Amino acid sequence: MPLALNLRASEVASLCGAELRGPDPFLGILASQDSATVDSLVFDTRVPAAASVAAAILCREPGDGPDTAWILHSQPRTALLALLEGPCAPSADTDYWLSPEEMLERFGTSARGALVHATARIGDRVRLGAGTVIEADCEIGADCRLEPHVVLHRGTTLENGCRIGSHTVLGSQGFGLVATPECHLALPHWAGVEIGQGVRIGALVNVAAGLLDPTRIDSFCHIDTQVQVGHNCRIGARTRIAAQVGLSGSVTLGEDCLVGGQAGFADHVRLGNGCVVAARSGVTRDWPDGSRLAGFPAQSLAAWHREIIRNRSR
Repeated sequence: MPLALNLRASEVASLCGAELRGPDPFLGILASQDSATVDSLVFDTRVPAAASVAAAILCREPGDGPDTAWILHSQPRTALLALLEGPCAPSADTDYWLSPEEMLERFGTSARGALVHATARIGDRVRLGAGTVIEADCEIGADCRLEPHVVLHRGTTLENGCRIGSHTVLGSQGFGLVATPECHLALPHWAGVEIGQGVRIGALVNVAAGLLDPTRIDSFCHIDTQVQVGHNCRIGARTRIAAQVGLSGSVTLGEDCLVGGQAGFADHVRLGNGCVVAARSGVTRDWPDGSRLAGFPAQSLAAWHREIIRNRSR
């Protein structure tokens, strides 16, 4: 879900208590480097900031780019917080939920006790379980099924044919913080969650919303029960994840991966396509296509087997 900004660079700098160097373009959206457009403001923590197609970059030190507007702040995450709580915050929900009569007409008695916001867009033949909550600006494709007490937070998108297990939460606030002298403040995560076609998600799963880009689970993935998917994660098509796996923020799994139960992933780790991760492994660094991993910290399966044999021979 794009984060609308609609301010000039000078207005952004004034709002954040930052310094503007360079031109003063109009900035339509706040974005990451990956989703930058010619009218966007990009947030970048690198020093110096990387070059971008964006019109402006919010950062600590300017990089190359004479045509770029540099919005400089000693603490860019603090400036980002001001934007997310101010002009990028979604408009307040109007208290307009479908009435019990409308719910009964559209979804039948199986949706008893469910709440659907009037702005949600719901396709044909969608089945809602009792106690389901669908907040504003959600979109659900045709032939989806949501079991009882599923929660879709604002801006969550499901493509056609998804199945979501009981008590699963999609679009919860991510675990991104800003340090201050007094405490840690939570960064609002407004970018939502995107679920591809035919995805199956088990019960008691939590998928956190993205910060600047949506958290994304691509088509035909299977996710077992009690899995945590952190903010900004990307899970490639047809990947299968067993129960009790934990993905920290900004983890990327390629297509056709297989992850065993109770495996854990450190933040920003990237796995290529077709990787296999054994149960209870701890993945702490990037791995290329076709890697087969086991242990903590995770290593190649062959190296892990050799280590096991050495330990047993002692």
